[in-house]
Amino acid sequence: MARAQKKSNQVEAITTAPSNITIPQHDMIATAAYFIAEKNGFDTTHDLDNWLAAEQQLTQQTKQNLPLQI
Repeated sequence: MARAQKKSNQVEAITTAPSNITIPQHDMIATAAYFIAEKNGFDTTHDLDNWLAAEQQLTQQTKQNLPLQI
């Protein structure tokens, strides 16, 4: 039941976003954050920074219609 509710909330969040903005999906951000962390020697004190950098990078790429580079 909780899983269905979570998925419903995710769909609602995606459908309420402005139509001209593509929102990177969680898995894409996680993968990009992993590679950023790898470049930084997997320093766990920067997990949030890695996540936010990955999110920003992917958001910019999707806004500019560039191929996603992870």
